[in-house]
Amino acid sequence: MELSIKELASNLLPYFLIIPAITLIMFVMVYPVIWSIYISFYDIKLYSIFNWKFIGIDNYIELLRDPIHILSWLHTPVFVGGSVAGQFLLGMFMAAALNAIAIRGKEIFRAIFLLPYALSGVIIAYSWRFMYDPYMGLANYFLRLLGLKGVAWLSKDLALYSCTIANIWRGTATSFIIQTAGFASIERTLYESAEIDGAGVIQRFIHITLPMLKPFILVNLILITMATFNTFDMVYVLTGGGPLYASMVPSIYMYKSAFEFGLLGYGASLSVILFAVNLTFTLIYLRSIRGGV
Repeated sequence: MELSIKELASNLLPYFLIIPAITLIMFVMVYPVIWSIYISFYDIKLYSIFNWKFIGIDNYIELLRDPIHILSWLHTPVFVGGSVAGQFLLGMFMAAALNAIAIRGKEIFRAIFLLPYALSGVIIAYSWRFMYDPYMGLANYFLRLLGLKGVAWLSKDLALYSCTIANIWRGTATSFIIQTAGFASIERTLYESAEIDGAGVIQRFIHITLPMLKPFILVNLILITMATFNTFDMVYVLTGGGPLYASMVPSIYMYKSAFEFGLLGYGASLSVILFAVNLTFTLIYLRSIRGGV
């Protein structure tokens, strides 16, 4: 039976309505990725922006031989791994604690925990930079109260770990929001039935909470991993990748290569690698979660 013009228009209307959104997404997200891939095959220098030279995969070959680029990825397990683990575990703990404890004024605690999410990354970074100050910083102030010697938090030996701690504090709020939504979606009757059957706290967490939180854990891990890989403002304000490249991470080296060293094609090739790494981790998370269901 053929559809009338009115029925056909009614069926096609939803697709026409989402065209503006799809166009915006293509322009804001897809086009920059395609453009970065394109210019990564060219030698483009900032001081001669109109003089493009096609060099194929030479930028990628040079990245494999670049000691600073290799060093930035060697720092990644500490910075990204430590940040993701810290943000996820702290966010889970705070969400579980607020969900389990029956106290008045939970909204006040939620607002306090969400404070880092509402603040600018640059403001957070400058605040931590002040706290890490060896003479006037709060970190060394509390150490001296305990009778301990002050520490050079942003020195060559500690800079990467200090950036990781600051980034954990900043990103925990995102993890907390997602896990709080996950706990709110679990029916209380499930816990009550399990408690009647004699299940303890740990058993209820393993057999009820974790399975029900799997979709939220997936989204949480994807978001905080991508955010940490792409973190720029926190490290740039705290150390700028120094001292002596001690806290250099790929996102900072990408910026420096493109805009400080003036190698736009080289910086674009590093951005393509970062995009590929983010995509790879997303696929790994999706497969691991689906495999566990």
